[in-house]
Amino acid sequence: MKQLFQRIVVAIDGSPAASQAAALGIRLAKPFAAEVVFVHAIDYATAANEYGGGVLDAMTEHGEQILREAKEKAVRGEVAARGSILEGRAEYAVVRYAGEIRADAIVVGTRGAVADRYFVGSTAEGILRLAVVPVFVAHEAPISAESKFEKIVVAIDNSDPSDAAIKFATELASSEVSRLSFCHVVDDDTLYEEAADYGGATYPVLHEWLDEAAILSACAAQQAEGIGVRSVETCVLTGNPTNEVLNFAADEHADLIVVGAHGRRGLRHLVLGGVAHGLVRRSTIPVAVVRTRVTAPVKFAKKNGAVAPHVDTHGYVTLRSN
Repeated sequence: MKQLFQRIVVAIDGSPAASQAAALGIRLAKPFAAEVVFVHAIDYATAANEYGGGVLDAMTEHGEQILREAKEKAVRGEVAARGSILEGRAEYAVVRYAGEIRADAIVVGTRGAVADRYFVGSTAEGILRLAVVPVFVAHEAPISAESKFEKIVVAIDNSDPSDAAIKFATELASSEVSRLSFCHVVDDDTLYEEAADYGGATYPVLHEWLDEAAILSACAAQQAEGIGVRSVETCVLTGNPTNEVLNFAADEHADLIVVGAHGRRGLRHLVLGGVAHGLVRRSTIPVAVVRTRVTAPVKFAKKNGAVAPHVDTHGYVTLRSN
């Protein structure tokens, strides 16, 4: 079995969604004998300014209790686990720490389905925007830490992020002996915009795009079958991509959706208005958002002189030497 995960960071805050994130982290770790690192972030500076220093001890004690309960859940599931209190704004602290310990994935919870005004600016949105490893977003729907993924739906298109999502999903499905469905949606709005350049005739454009979608789907299926995924399906649909993928996942009784996201800077746009944003915000089952990997993965370390992530005022991650 390919060692897809060795270390998984799970961000928790005591909420119902975070409890499901903990269960999802344990579920992901168990088949690979991976370590789960539960983290709870506290912005001590902001808390001290707003509430005074007297609340800091209580906040730390509360965080340690949350971590203890999560670790106990992992131990019951026979998964190695540890916990850490992080200092700073949650999304920055979690992503930075995940880089320092070389985590292979991050798991975070969010309320679902959530309105844009609640999701934008949330910890989950911030982690999605900043992280360079796959991010699993869990919602409040119950997740069993014991079961495996029976059906994984992968939203695909003709892009490098989609290729990354296909590779990640096929490796996960192969490891978990899951059924895998690739779903390509031809966006109606984009179709009509493209057709306007050809006198408004949609059929020639639609015919070309459906052919391309069929080829992409077949290639994805061939890749999955090539590494041992036994049950692979493809589906080409037309309509609104978010709606169609969610409806397809529901019809297929899927328990995970995987989608690609554009590079570091591109994700800001994607999360605020794209398919990945819509899936994470509206899905009731976990969604894994996969980023396009850099050519040579950067190893973060804690020592002085090592390369470390830096978050600028616009929220983008860059690399700096200490």
